[in-house]
Amino acid sequence: MKAITVILVLAMAGFAFGQSGNIFDYNQDAFQLTQKYTQVNQAPDDPAGVSPVEKKSPGKALLLSAIIPGAGELYAESYLKAILFFGIEIGAWTGVAIYQAEGNDKEDQFLEYADYHWSQGQYWGWLETLESWTTPGVEKEWNPDLGGEYYPYNIYNQFENDNGFTHNLPATQNQQYYEMIGKYMTQFGPGWDDADLDLTINDDNFYFWDGDYTLSSEYYMDLRYKSNQALDKAAYFFQAVMLNHVLSALDAGFTVRLKNRKLETAMNIVPQNYQGGPVAMGTITINW
Repeated sequence: MKAITVILVLAMAGFAFGQSGNIFDYNQDAFQLTQKYTQVNQAPDDPAGVSPVEKKSPGKALLLSAIIPGAGELYAESYLKAILFFGIEIGAWTGVAIYQAEGNDKEDQFLEYADYHWSQGQYWGWLETLESWTTPGVEKEWNPDLGGEYYPYNIYNQFENDNGFTHNLPATQNQQYYEMIGKYMTQFGPGWDDADLDLTINDDNFYFWDGDYTLSSEYYMDLRYKSNQALDKAAYFFQAVMLNHVLSALDAGFTVRLKNRKLETAMNIVPQNYQGGPVAMGTITINW
C-alpha cells in the first residue's frame, strides 16, 4: 500500500505572530520547524506507523448476495442498498407463496368440479348414438370407472378418428384430459351434465356437437382461467426473485471494487517534540 503523509505545523502561537505580537513579524524557530515538518513523503508499502486500509473481497460480496440478496451490500457496508435488495427478496417470495397457493386452490376446485359435472360415460354414450354402429368381433367390457358396459378405450378413440375429430380422450385423467373437456366443445361438449344432446348435427357424414358453452362448462373454464392467472403471477414473482439475486450479486461486487479503489483520507492532530516542548501538528494521510 502506498501512503502520502502531509504534516502541517499548527504552531498557533509562533508562526503567525512573533513574540512582539506584530502580525508582520514571525518566529524564526517556528519557521524552521515548519520547513522541517511540512513535507510530502511517499512511503513504501505498509510503512511502519501507517495502518493499512483493509480491502474487502469483491468475490465474497458477489457470492453473499447471490445466496441472500443484500448480504453482499451489508458486507460492503452499503446499508441502504442492503435493505433495498433484502426487502425486494422478501416481497418477491411473498408474492410467490400467495399466488402459488391461490393457483393451487383454484386448480383443486376445477378438478373437483369437472369430475362431478363432466361424465366420461355420457361422452362415450354420445359417440355410440352418433351412428348406430357396431364393431364386429369386439364386445363391450364392464368399466367400473364408468359404472357400466362400454367398448374398450381404443375402440372409442378409433371412432373419434374415423369421425374426423382431432383429439382422443386420454384413458387417464391427466392434464390434457382436463384441458380438452373444457376447450373443445364441438367434440367434448356432450359430456357436460347440462348439455343438450339434440344439438348434434351431421355435416357431410361427420358428426359434431353444435352447442355453445354450457353454464357448467363456462364456470369450469372460469376456474381454470383464475388458476392459470394466479400461477402465472407466481411464476413472474419467482422470476423477480432470480433477477434480484443476479442484480444484488453484481451490485455487491461492483460496490466493493469501487470502495477498494476509492481514496481514503484520514486526518488527525498529533503532537511533535521540538526543542524540548510539544508542538501541535496536523497530519493528513492518503492511502490507495
